[in-house]
Amino acid sequence: MNRPSSPIIGPTKDDILDDRQWVLAIFTQATTVLLILPVRMIAIAISVVITVPMMMVVIPLLLAIALIVTTGS
Repeated sequence: MNRPSSPIIGPTKDDILDDRQWVLAIFTQATTVLLILPVRMIAIAISVVITVPMMMVVIPLLLAIALIVTTGS
């Protein structure tokens, strides 16, 4: 940043632009986080919805197979 030789009281144009860039960066990060969180929650919900019914089918099948194998009939 080029500073003029005369003393300026208060923020210069460059300082204001820097502040805007910081605000924009923080806002962008915040919105990105807010957009990613629901996507993650939906992904977790989908995985639970898929996994739980599979477990309800697979575990009884495994138990039935184990019962048949151990009893031999």
